[in-house]
Amino acid sequence: MAGGCLARQLSLEMPQLSVCLIDGKTDFDYGVGESTVEVFDDYALRNLQLGPYLNRHHIVKHGLRFWFDSANRDLPVEEMSEQGRSHYTILNRGFQIDRSRFDRDLCRINEKNGVSVKLGCRIPTGSEIQFGDEVHTVPTTDGPLYCRYLVDA
Repeated sequence: MAGGCLARQLSLEMPQLSVCLIDGKTDFDYGVGESTVEVFDDYALRNLQLGPYLNRHHIVKHGLRFWFDSANRDLPVEEMSEQGRSHYTILNRGFQIDRSRFDRDLCRINEKNGVSVKLGCRIPTGSEIQFGDEVHTVPTTDGPLYCRYLVDA
């Protein structure tokens, strides 16, 4: 998720860059209880331009509310102390996301935006990245990649 989001941000903000995203997975799994927090909503809307996608394909998380009863557990709800939102908000939401779908869709969205996505591609165990002054050589299971910048997300 981090690598896919960064690839999206770079391709949007610096379209002149050639961005390649490699991931050892060939398919993405589900996670129970996957959700984002409010700060991700701001990032996804402003930087990633994913607002319409998230609204269409994932469930808005309206936050949690907690009520605290007395030690005897005998207070009516209106007398309990409360923490959390008591109303819905349009800005700064979180999402209950289908992580498998999100990761798969983000690969497709990135490819449409010119990012080279290589699934099932890994840096073999024991391999060494050759760091050069201008170009780095990254050994992968798909052959060497040459890059100026390298981010391990």
